[in-house]
Amino acid sequence: MRSVVEEPGYPLLTHYKQDFYKHDRQALIEMFAPGMAFLWIVRAYGTHLTPLYIDGRYSAESLAALKMDGEARTYLVSEVGVYQVTHEKAKSELARFDYEVRNGFVMTTVGANLGSIDLTIRHTQKGQTAAILFSSDRALESLSARDVIALQRIALAQAIERSQSLFTRVGEVSYNGQSIMTQRAEVQEVCAA
Repeated sequence: MRSVVEEPGYPLLTHYKQDFYKHDRQALIEMFAPGMAFLWIVRAYGTHLTPLYIDGRYSAESLAALKMDGEARTYLVSEVGVYQVTHEKAKSELARFDYEVRNGFVMTTVGANLGSIDLTIRHTQKGQTAAILFSSDRALESLSARDVIALQRIALAQAIERSQSLFTRVGEVSYNGQSIMTQRAEVQEVCAA
């Protein structure tokens, strides 16, 4: 990713470079794992990095970013590398999902049940705080790193949807009583953004 935006003569990302150097890098630290893929949109005035195939809310944000005025280049980012794609290809990838919330359960599109989702929202004078509890017969250790990241992102999206607010603080996110909201530092070894 760095080699793209730092290439001599690259016409985009001329402003708000912290989008890439700070925000995109932090997103990769939190979400990069084998099997993860991202859509990366680069414009003159910043970037937008979205995990693919997880939740429609993130795809909707990227679709909105693609509709903004001005030149934008789109890239698919994964452990395989960074590849520029057309906007049409980007939209096609944004329409595909490997996970869905159905009747209170998080399911993979191949039919695996990752667990039930129980979301509560507490109201205080300081605002709303959501707690998301996933329960399953499966042990946390049996899930792939990608599944855990998907559960994290789904939890955040469900909190926004249920509270109808982008400002709802997310407190606890757990799977069978174990917290799953931890940062992943190994990205520095795997993906030198």
